[in-house]
Amino acid sequence: MPHATITSEVPGQLEKSAPVPSSTEPIPNTASAPTYSSRGRANGFEYQDTFSGTCKIIGYTGEEAEDLSIPEKLNGFTVTAIGDSAFDECYSLSGNLTIPDGVIEIGRYGFYSCQNLTNITIPSSVAKIGKDAFHWCTGLTSIEVSEQNASYSSLDGVLFDKAKSKIIVFPEGSKQENYSIPDSVTTIEGNAFCWCHGLTSITIPNSITTIGDSAFAYCIDLSGSLIIPESVTTIGNEAFSFCSDIDEAAFLGNAPVTFGKLVVASCKFSFKITFDPSKSGWSVPTWNGYTVFPRESCPQGSHI
Repeated sequence: MPHATITSEVPGQLEKSAPVPSSTEPIPNTASAPTYSSRGRANGFEYQDTFSGTCKIIGYTGEEAEDLSIPEKLNGFTVTAIGDSAFDECYSLSGNLTIPDGVIEIGRYGFYSCQNLTNITIPSSVAKIGKDAFHWCTGLTSIEVSEQNASYSSLDGVLFDKAKSKIIVFPEGSKQENYSIPDSVTTIEGNAFCWCHGLTSITIPNSITTIGDSAFAYCIDLSGSLIIPESVTTIGNEAFSFCSDIDEAAFLGNAPVTFGKLVVASCKFSFKITFDPSKSGWSVPTWNGYTVFPRESCPQGSHI
């Protein structure tokens, strides 16, 4: 297994698991929620229609499909939403999936565990993507968003908000072993890199202030020193849990204002937290329930 060092630009197929909770809320949709009435089926899609000629897909029981394009209409109803868990565990879908223009919302766990999909194309109309919509899509290598989308964007197959200030999903099947988070990003959303087993090295820039719940959980191919840049003030629950080959979390700045529960749970036995003794907020021999060690020099692997 290749080894990796998680670095900072600052100077100085496993058993299926339940989705890891994320505290990050999706981008809100300001449109009022439609009222759905009766259910129907068409071409393997199950849907709920509204009184205004639109519908929400709530399930798929169709035949095996490679490179599926979801239809714009079902029995005359315009598809405007992908419901919660609508395509949950649709192993029959493979290759590319295209969502039609006109879809406004993708629900929670909308494509959860679609393990044979490799690419998902999101149109300009999508304004809301629910929590863990693409979680456990272990074969997914890229998410592509229309440049005309006002709420979301993509870069190198990775899903961001429009301004690229939040990184939302790094596809679990991505072929990018070494990844540098763009300098524009300030927030790593919950579960953003969760279960990315192929990721061996990541560069965290000094623009990041928040690392969400389970952001890097189960990234088992990351190893060496985890460098936390000075800019980070918040680290969520289980952010680096089960990163079983990481040796050290080396903090370059002041102690985080918010430090969640089980942040480094189930890391290796010899794992340790180190800090710069010239920075504030730290205490020895323990801090926030962890044994910590003052560090005399910059940790190996940082871009100092």
